[in-house]
Amino acid sequence: MFRLTVVSGKGGTGKTCVASSLASALQEGTIIDLDVDEPDLGLVLNIQNPEKESIYKVIPKIDIQRCIGCGICADNCAFGALNQFGMNPPLVNEKLCHGCGVCEYVCPQKAIKESQIKIGDLNIKHTKNWWFIEGRLTIGEPNPVPVIHAALEKANSLPFPQIVDGPPGTACPMVAAVEQSHFVVLVTEPTPFGLSDLALAAETVQELRIPAAVVINRSDLGNKEETEAFCKKINIPILACLPFSKKVAHAYAEGIAPFCVDQRWQEATYTILGHVKEVLS
Repeated sequence: MFRLTVVSGKGGTGKTCVASSLASALQEGTIIDLDVDEPDLGLVLNIQNPEKESIYKVIPKIDIQRCIGCGICADNCAFGALNQFGMNPPLVNEKLCHGCGVCEYVCPQKAIKESQIKIGDLNIKHTKNWWFIEGRLTIGEPNPVPVIHAALEKANSLPFPQIVDGPPGTACPMVAAVEQSHFVVLVTEPTPFGLSDLALAAETVQELRIPAAVVINRSDLGNKEETEAFCKKINIPILACLPFSKKVAHAYAEGIAPFCVDQRWQEATYTILGHVKEVLS
C-alpha cells in the first residue's frame, strides 16, 4: 500500500481539488491535510466534529538561581533563540527556538531544563470510509515543520493507502511533507509562474528520489505545450490535462470535490490511482 502526496510549487493551482478527488475515490485508508498554515481539505470533505490533540515543542527553561550568565548557551544556539545581555540569564525567543537541546547540553551549570509550549493541533476523525487527519499550526507560529511531522507520525499507525494534501511551495514544509511518501503528484497550471514553480518542485522531488507525475489543471487557459515540453525533457509523465470548468469551480466553492461533479475529473482520478499502483507494484 502507498502514501501519495499531492503538492504544487505554486499556490492556487488546484492541489486540494486533486487531493479531495483522490480521497473521494477511496473506500478505505487515511486522508491527511499537511497544508498546516491554511488547511481546507476537511471543508471539501465535510469533516465535522473531529477529535483534537495538541502539539507541543520543547523549549529551554532557564534556572536563574543556577545560571551564572556565562553566555555559552547563547554562543552555541544556531538559531539565535537565546539572547545574552551582560552577565544576566539569557532570554529565550520561543519563536526562533527549534527545540534542539544544544543549550541544555552545553550549559556548564546545568541551569537549563526542558519545557513545552503548544504550537498547533491535530484534528482527527474516523469516517465511514477512512481516517482523516488535519494538522493546524497555531496562528503566529513561524515553523510548520513540527506540526507536519506530528501529523505524519500519527498517520504511520493508521491504515493505508494514504492521500496527503501537502503545503504549496518547495521550502522545508514541502520537503517534510513528501520525504516519507511513496509517490508524488505535482499539480501545475500552464502559465509562466506555474511552469517556473513546477520546475522547482520537480527538482526537489527528483533530489529525494521519489517517483512523480504531473497533473495540468486549467489546461486550456495558457501555454500547455511549454509545460508538456518541460515534462518530456525531464522524463516525468503527465497523467491528466483538465480544462477549466465553471461547474467544477462552482461546486468547489460550495465545498464539493471535483470528482463528485465532473466525469473528466473522475477519469483523471482513476488514471492517477491506477498509475501509482502500477509504478509501485
